[in-house]
Amino acid sequence: MKPVLVVGVVRSSALGDFMQYYAAVELLRRHLPDPDLVLAVPGGSGPREMIPGTRVLDGLGEMASVRHFARTVIRRKSEGTEFSGTRLQKEKVSSTQSAIGLLSNQWSHSWRYSRYLQPAIARARSSERFAAAVVGGHTVGRTVLRTCMVDYFVSRTLTKGPVITFPISISKIGVKNVQPNILTKMLKCFDRVFVRGPYSLELLGKYVGKERAEIALDSGFALRGILGPLKRKSVGLRVAILPRLDYFTAYNEPALQDLYISSLAKVTRWLTRSRNAQVYLVPQTLPDEVLGYLGDMAAINRLLGHLGKEKMRVRVFNPRGTELESVAQRYRLFASTDLVLASRMHGGILAMSAGAPTLFCLPTEDTKLLDVMSFLGLSIEDFVIDMFDSRQLQFANFVRKIKKLLDDSSRFSNITTRRVDAALPQAELPAKIIARRLA
Repeated sequence: MKPVLVVGVVRSSALGDFMQYYAAVELLRRHLPDPDLVLAVPGGSGPREMIPGTRVLDGLGEMASVRHFARTVIRRKSEGTEFSGTRLQKEKVSSTQSAIGLLSNQWSHSWRYSRYLQPAIARARSSERFAAAVVGGHTVGRTVLRTCMVDYFVSRTLTKGPVITFPISISKIGVKNVQPNILTKMLKCFDRVFVRGPYSLELLGKYVGKERAEIALDSGFALRGILGPLKRKSVGLRVAILPRLDYFTAYNEPALQDLYISSLAKVTRWLTRSRNAQVYLVPQTLPDEVLGYLGDMAAINRLLGHLGKEKMRVRVFNPRGTELESVAQRYRLFASTDLVLASRMHGGILAMSAGAPTLFCLPTEDTKLLDVMSFLGLSIEDFVIDMFDSRQLQFANFVRKIKKLLDDSSRFSNITTRRVDAALPQAELPAKIIARRLA
């Protein structure tokens, strides 16, 4: 079979995003005969070992980089000359790259830079053309808009056949100040755009015709079928907490960040003291110099600082391993818990897939969580705390919702599992579309 490109927008060290790429690869394998799958993810050397059977490219943004392209051209032109490998060559490469970098910084403020120049560079650097391309699930918003733009345009440029998305969301708060015509041009790259639920479908209607838009279950839930359902063993009350800080940083909400960490610390004390629970603090990002202080361990360390001496009563669950091993380890942990409190949507989706009742703490205006919950028909009142609402972030509100879920844990677990199992076939819709188009 001709090669099929699988594109990741975010680095694989963010495990929720890695889940999207892994699920997309496995679903395509299920529906394509003997597929030749090529994975393109930022920092692409990582997934080489973690999704066996896929070939790996650099991320499309790296492939389309003006600076990388200039450096390669200059180095090649100087090879074989009298100053090849000398200090003079290195200085020439460095100074020319710096000049190109300054120019590209000026150009990059225009969307045309990503629309025309970067796809042309990617086409020049890659000799391979793809029969089809899929872009893994993500959320279109302010923090990844430029990356999305490059990935969409380059995917379209390198692909002869259909280009589609696995289920994405359109962040209501994240596209608030984005010019509509830019999103229209970006989304025009796709033959079919799958979204996670009705909220994004409504927003998508401003940019894409109805004939190219469709709802499908978030790809992360497919891991229930890939990793298999697990039976819970009785090991005492267990609760997993998945904290994060990057939303508060991205949207400049330091006061809410302080309230959030303070409330989580109080919740942790309440769980260990009043409910005699074993609490696990679980990062959903692996160590990564690019993520840096935005990684989840920064949130966990702040939370431990608030707990003081009582931090000895909680466990940080962060075993070493590859991305795929890390996802499987978390899946097994979540299957053994009575509740997961998740500020990472795909960490919560992994928990729901494992059968754990899950309380989400995320901004509802980011849309993606509302998409998933409404698609599954699950109650926002029971399962969601709005991260950007100071009243909902109060300790008393956390306790009220957690107590309700813990006191009727089996019923809420059964509700979640039945809804997920009923919807699972719809996680396969994007892979089925590609299979039909390539038949």
